[in-house]
Order: sequence, then structure tokens, then C-alpha cells
Amino acid sequence: MFTPSRMSLVHILVAEDQVMSLFGTLVRTNCFQIVRKDELPEFRNIVTNFETKWILEEFAHLGERVEKVSKLLEVKSKFVGGEPEINPPEILEKVKQNIAEIETEVFPVIDRIKELEVRIEDLDMLSEKIIPLESEGIELESLRNLKFLWLTYGFTIRENFSQFRAGLAYIPHLLIYREIPFKELVYVYLFVPLSYKEDLERILGTAPFSRDNFLDRISGNLKEITEKSEVELWRVREEKVLLFSKLKNLRSKYESTLLTLKRQILVNSFVVRALENVGRVGRQFLISGWVPYNSINRVKKALTPYDKSVVQALPPISAAEAEKSALLPPTKFEHPGFLKPFDWLITTYGYPSYSELDPSPIVALSFLLMFGVMFADVGHGAILFLLGIFFSRFKGLRNLAITIAGCGGSAVIFGLLFGSFFGKEDIIPAFWFRPFDDIMYFLKLSVIFGVVMVSLGLILNTIQNVRRKNWVEVIFGNHGLAGIALYWAVIVTGIFLMKEGSVSFGIKILIASALVVPVLLIMLGRLLYSRLKKKVPEQGIIESAFGVVELGLSILTNTLSFIRVAAFNISHAALCIAVYAIAKQTEQFMPASGTGLSKILTVVPGHFLVLVLEGLVVLIQCLRLEYYEFFSKFFSGQGVKFEPLRVS
Repeated sequence: MFTPSRMSLVHILVAEDQVMSLFGTLVRTNCFQIVRKDELPEFRNIVTNFETKWILEEFAHLGERVEKVSKLLEVKSKFVGGEPEINPPEILEKVKQNIAEIETEVFPVIDRIKELEVRIEDLDMLSEKIIPLESEGIELESLRNLKFLWLTYGFTIRENFSQFRAGLAYIPHLLIYREIPFKELVYVYLFVPLSYKEDLERILGTAPFSRDNFLDRISGNLKEITEKSEVELWRVREEKVLLFSKLKNLRSKYESTLLTLKRQILVNSFVVRALENVGRVGRQFLISGWVPYNSINRVKKALTPYDKSVVQALPPISAAEAEKSALLPPTKFEHPGFLKPFDWLITTYGYPSYSELDPSPIVALSFLLMFGVMFADVGHGAILFLLGIFFSRFKGLRNLAITIAGCGGSAVIFGLLFGSFFGKEDIIPAFWFRPFDDIMYFLKLSVIFGVVMVSLGLILNTIQNVRRKNWVEVIFGNHGLAGIALYWAVIVTGIFLMKEGSVSFGIKILIASALVVPVLLIMLGRLLYSRLKKKVPEQGIIESAFGVVELGLSILTNTLSFIRVAAFNISHAALCIAVYAIAKQTEQFMPASGTGLSKILTVVPGHFLVLVLEGLVVLIQCLRLEYYEFFSKFFSGQGVKFEPLRVS
């Protein structure tokens, strides 16, 4: 729980004809994080690239085809369950075959629908063109036997129609027109005396006018033509409805297949992109990656069917080896279920490196403890707890919501201990003490808590350096044994100085020794070690002296920073008192019958502001104390998260 999972580097050599299938099996194990070939110096000069461009292009093209058919059938993306099949070459051929079969059924229907839509538009347009002639009682034959008039007909733009009509005002004319409802057009028939033909042509040459010749393509009675057109229109629309029904059936038939094809393309494309990190050695392929040590046997068992492969699992890398290795092992948390919702408290700052300790249990406990003390109130805590429980049902908010619920529960517990209910301290008894009645005692407790947290940080740093076998830092480091000794010497000195009465000479000598010895160890220890090893010291004596001063100041300020645990509890109570004071003042300006309402209108929004603003401030302060006062002693957050090959 306090250390990341041990990692082993695994090398797999596999024949060309099995590499794709084997890689798919590795993905399914969900415990293999691939290492790029250029990160392995021992193999850098003997491996060549694995060509993946062609297959990625094929998958991209197939993806476009599947997406096109899905849009035509109106198939909406949704999750498809089941284990995805992983074998890029085979899947490529299967997808090609499946999508081709679907296209042969779908495309003819779509093409026919497009043809019918064009036919419907033509028939609608024909009706619109004939309507103005019918309304004026004009027959087709009369238009073809004009002797003294010139007829021109066609389209003009609706928004320019008024200017179009104004341009005709200078010549004698007859204008018959109809606005086309489904287009931004007006269909016009223009009759002018033959002598004005050239004038009309000149006007139309400068106007947005498009000529038509549909009258040359029809014959007979206009009424009969319209009736035939209507009959044809109904027939075409009926066929279109039947085709849409057929499309609906095709959607039901192929929806699951299309969603599966999409997923197979995505999954196998991901696998192929990951294969870009695989190296070729002749006709063999080298796959390297990190595997948690407790999952090695699972990987080996999964690869048993591949008779043309060799698996080499190196011993798990130690913290000391990881510090010296050019290849940084990834970090995987090993947390029980109740701790996982608090992982974000660590990862927001950074991932612990492989050689670092995992502070999650300590952080989860201390965070809840500090929040509960700062926000100690049964009423406010219960609201936070219920809000956390409610929002924990939403997957994206689950971890944060559980943290909030935990903080609310902690606030309820300390609210009972301190006797606070919605800022009132006269409703429930205090099972421990009331902070407002003994502020100095509360501040002392906060400082003691700070001493515990800073000491824990120093101890964790020392343990980390023991794991790394960095004995110089263990003994002489600012945050090692010498630093711990100096810190506690300062604490004990402060305790004796605050005690009333005189301190014996022997005690004074003991305190002075306790202060001087760690200072000398920190100042001179690494310097002497470097001389013994005949190395150039990283710091001189002056720099070391300043380092000791800086260390003393930093650990003291880190400790005193925990006073804010008590301070924010008191400020929380003070804000609640202010809310009730404002409510009492507003009662003076209300009639007797409205005092209850005025109190509600003041107290409820006031507590809402306290809950939101104070809750946010306390959350930030808890994070600050964790990150700056605790983490600064041992935690770098420079690790790399373990991200195994997986498909989702």
C-alpha cells in the first residue's frame, strides 16, 4: 500500500507471422505497458522500424466508408459490449468484406431515393410553372400561335423581384408570375409587343433572369398535364416512402454490425499505432514493456499458444536500480477500494516516482482529519455528506463526490466533538471541548498536529533514501536522520524555553548538544564523505551553513502553518455568528408578523454562502498544507503513470 507495484521489464521475440496476433493478446492482458524501442539503448542499434503506414491508411479509408454508411442509415454511436477481436490483418479483410456487403444493399436504395427526390422536385416545379397560366385561363396552343406578342419566361430572384418589375416600367408589358414556395425564386411570364422585343432583351440582359424552355417539352391540355403530374407525384412519393421503410429495415439489420465494425477499426488501429514501437530483428520482432511483477505469470500463460515466440522477464527492478536506470519504470498504485477515490489528491500534484513511497493512506486520513476540524459543524457536514452521496452516482464525479462525502462525515464527527450545529453551540453538547472557549488549547493542538505531519514527511524521506540505498542522504541529508534530529531538538528546546522556572545546567548542555550535533552533521557530513571518496563536494562549507539556516526556518514555518487548522475552524464559527447577527438586525426593520420570514430570508442564504465559500476555502487550505508543508519533505511527483495497452 505504501510502495508502488514492483515492475519487471519483459522482452518478447516473436516471428513475423505471429506478431499481430500476439500483440492483440498482450492488449487483452491489460497489464503490459509498451516501451518504445528508442528508449532501450541496448537494442537501439540492432532494431529497425516496423512498417505500419499502409495498414493505418487502409483502416482510415475503411473507417470513412463505415462512417458514411452509418450516416446514411442514421446509426447513432453507442457502446458495444463484448471482447473486441484483435488481429489487424484479419480484421482488415473482414471489415472490407462486411462493409462491401452492406454497401451493395444500401447504396442502390440511397441512389434511387436521390433520383426520386430529383423527380419530385421536377414535378413540383412543373406544377408551379403551370399554375399562373391556368389561373389566367391561358392554353398551351394559344402561346404557340402568338402573332403580335413576344413571350419570354423563366426565373428571377425573389429578393430582387421589386427591382425587376421596376425595370419593366418603361415598356408596355404583361407580367404573370408565381413565387416558388420551396425556392427563393419567382417564375415569370413576360408578354410584350413584337416591336419591343429588343428593348425587353436589353432589360433582361442586365437583370438576374434565367430563361426556361419547358413549354417546348410539353404538349396537350394544361389541366390534363397537371393531373398527370399529380398522379406521377403521388406514385413517386409512395415509392420514396417504401424506400425509406427499406432503409429503416436495413438500419435494424446492420446497426449492430456497423457499430462493431467501428469498434474493430478503432481497436485494431490503436494496436497498429502501438506496434510502431516494435522493432524488427531480421524476420523476428522485438516487443518490450513493463509488467507488474505479480502479473508476469499471467502474461506468460497468455502467450503460451505462440510457439514462435520467446519471453524473457527480468527480475523486478528495485528502488535503488530505478534511481540509476536511464529507463524510468512506471508507477502503479496498489490501493484497496476505499482508498481509490482519494487518488486524485496525489495525482493532482504529481505521480510518485517508482522509487518513492506512496503517501495515499496518510494523505487520505490527514486530509479528512484537517477538513473535519476546520469545517466542524454537524449541520454543514451533513449537507456535504448528502451532496457527496448524491453526486457519487455520476461516473465522472464519483471520486470527487466520495471525497466530499468523506469530508462531510468528518465535519459531522468533529461538529459533535465541538458541539456545533449550523453555527449554534447551545443546541448539542460538546463531547470534547468548545474551540471558542479555549482558543489557546486549540492552537497548541494544531501545532502538535503540524509537528506530527512534518515529522512524518521527514521519516518518509529517510525511508525512501534507505530503499534507494542513498546512505549519505539517510544520515546527513536535510530531510534525513540529521534533519529529524535537528527538528526535534528545536521542538524540545522550544518546549523547555516555554516552561516556567529555571532549567538545570545539565539540561542546557544536553539541549545545546542536541542542536549542535545535527547541525555539524548536515554541514560537514557530505563534505567529509566527498573527501573520503575523492569527489568534488556539491556544496562548500558556507553554502552548507546557509542550508542549515534555511532548513531550520523552513521546517519551523511548515509546522506553524498548521495553526491555520484551528484558525479556519474559528473563522467558520465566526461567520456563522455573523449570519445570525445580521438576521437579528433585520428583525428590527420588519413588522412583528414578518420577523420569522426575515430570519429565514437572511439565515438560509447566509448559511449557503458559508457552506460554499468556507467549504471551498477549507478545501484549498487542506490541499495547501498537504502539498507545501507535507509533500515538500519527501515527494517529487515526477513519476510516470502505469498505462498498460488496453482498449475501451
